[in-house]
Amino acid sequence: MVSLIDIASTLDDKNNPVGHGLKILRDLPSIFEDDVEILARKEYLQLLKKKGTMLPCRIYSGIHKGETLKMLCNYFISLFTAKGDVLVYTITLEPLLWGIAIYKRKRKIVAITCWNWDKYLSRDLSKHPIRKLLVQKGLERLDGCIVTNYMYKPKVPGIRIPDYYITDEINQYKKSEKLEGCVCLGEIRPGKDIVGLIRVMKKTEIPLLVAGSFQDRKLYQKAKKLSSKNIIVENINLPYDRYMTYLSSYKYVVLPYDVRHYDGRTSGVLLEGIFLGAVPIAPKSLLQQNHIQGLGYKSISEIPELISLYEAGKITVNNNLQKYQLDEYKEKMSKFLKKLKV
Repeated sequence: MVSLIDIASTLDDKNNPVGHGLKILRDLPSIFEDDVEILARKEYLQLLKKKGTMLPCRIYSGIHKGETLKMLCNYFISLFTAKGDVLVYTITLEPLLWGIAIYKRKRKIVAITCWNWDKYLSRDLSKHPIRKLLVQKGLERLDGCIVTNYMYKPKVPGIRIPDYYITDEINQYKKSEKLEGCVCLGEIRPGKDIVGLIRVMKKTEIPLLVAGSFQDRKLYQKAKKLSSKNIIVENINLPYDRYMTYLSSYKYVVLPYDVRHYDGRTSGVLLEGIFLGAVPIAPKSLLQQNHIQGLGYKSISEIPELISLYEAGKITVNNNLQKYQLDEYKEKMSKFLKKLKV
């Protein structure tokens, strides 16, 4: 059995499940041939409509005191409550690696990472020697690593798979006809330049829908105030069906990421967007790191011109979706787990 564990099941200020981990728990079980049990917050389990074991500590979006300690608590509890012979942690954050560095028991531990930890260690932890030591030790003590980006090369046995795959559930949302305009979806964090995007698009007639859960109410109020007749701003925790409907309806999906926050990371919205036929608009470096074609910009102010060039046929976008088919990765995962259990 595989235990799929999310120690950082994230809730918004209304206790609604949000975050990357929720998407992983929705899609990832289908890639395992083994039986799968899920350990997460009860809000996640209820939304996913899956049986599992509840982890006790709530984690909230944004900056809250005590979240690190809560994640550590969830980690140590999971060690004693999980039933699987392989424990797979859905998202690798510092507290998880600290916990693994301190204590891990005998069962195999695998962590999923969408970050480049080599860069994180050298750039973000260069002035934090104790944290750096714990992270390094945690990475070294892993029995395996599932990497979802092209930049990080783990020093333990690893397998590279995408964040998401093309499934029958995703295919049912595909639309041949698209609304003209752009959509920007997901949690609205400080790493997304929503205000800059709205200011740029406000000078055009291109429709823009921004929909997601704003972590900062002041940021939402500012974005709402800047909106105009061609710009709609919704502060909402999007249910999966509505999220996928929005994503499949618009011609373009915009990812206004600050590359300082997303350097070396992957994006679920980026992948799901191309699965549904949307043209991605994102920082050029993000597209290159993820081996995805789109309208890449260095400055967010370039977006209207890029759209104009694409509409005129001067830029072409052609992504190979064959490498995101589920069956291929089922086989790879099966071989990977068998080697770990030997």
